[in-house]
Amino acid sequence: MRHTRITGWTIIAGFVLSSLAPTLASAHEFNAKTTPITAEGTNHIFTAGEAIIKCAKAEFKYTGATGKFPSVSIVPAYQECFVHEQEAKVTVEKAEFKFGVVKEVKSGEFSLTSAIVGEGEARLKVTATIEGQSCEVIFPAQAIAGEATKFVNNGGKTGGEVKTKLEKVEYKSNSKCGSGIAKEAKNGKYEGNAAEIGLIIE
Repeated sequence: MRHTRITGWTIIAGFVLSSLAPTLASAHEFNAKTTPITAEGTNHIFTAGEAIIKCAKAEFKYTGATGKFPSVSIVPAYQECFVHEQEAKVTVEKAEFKFGVVKEVKSGEFSLTSAIVGEGEARLKVTATIEGQSCEVIFPAQAIAGEATKFVNNGGKTGGEVKTKLEKVEYKSNSKCGSGIAKEAKNGKYEGNAAEIGLIIE
């Protein structure tokens, strides 16, 4: 009787493992074919309450190793930024965007989890002069809820496009950016696309 039970559990375990095997085998990863890799985009937008920070140019650099990885970290940079029609500066202080937990949503298109990562006081800082006041908005290091960011391989699988969409983003301000901008909140947003050659998802 005991032998029968052991054999039964062995058969059940075998079925469980075999059912898991396709799932494990189908896991997707980033494949960095070259390094470094630069992605470029236009019209990236940060939203902090009523403050909408628009940057005409955005650049993202991957400087990690070549090969396959479950997540990647990239360093952003922004130029030609404005808030309330005033010139603004977006400074990246020890911060990177980290994308991971890849899930295929349709052929060649994947959803990603997102985070702002970095050591110590890692953050994205927006500064501008609004009505004579030195406005400052900070987006600190944080995990971003949801999987709204997408990655789409290009037709030849030589690279792809990251369609970044971050919601419920934490931010802090120094209360000198005008009305409608909280001193601290978690309803910020960030959105923008960037294309590159050298990184795909497989």
